[in-house]
Amino acid sequence: MLKTISSDPKKIQLKDKVLILYPPYVAGFEGIVLSQEKLSNDRFSNRWLIHVNFNSFMLSLAPQDFILLKDNNR
Repeated sequence: MLKTISSDPKKIQLKDKVLILYPPYVAGFEGIVLSQEKLSNDRFSNRWLIHVNFNSFMLSLAPQDFILLKDNNR
């Protein structure tokens, strides 16, 4: 069974499954966390790279733009 968890940046992990809330054209689709976005100065931003399962493309999203879906088996 899956449950939702607010996207606290400290709890986000690679390969986590997420439900996208924003932008509207992909809201409601699921994705997978690929990595935290890295800036040109080698520092990490507060954004995450998400692979959208629906159409096999990638988005850069802020934590408030998605909800973590946690599997009880993890």
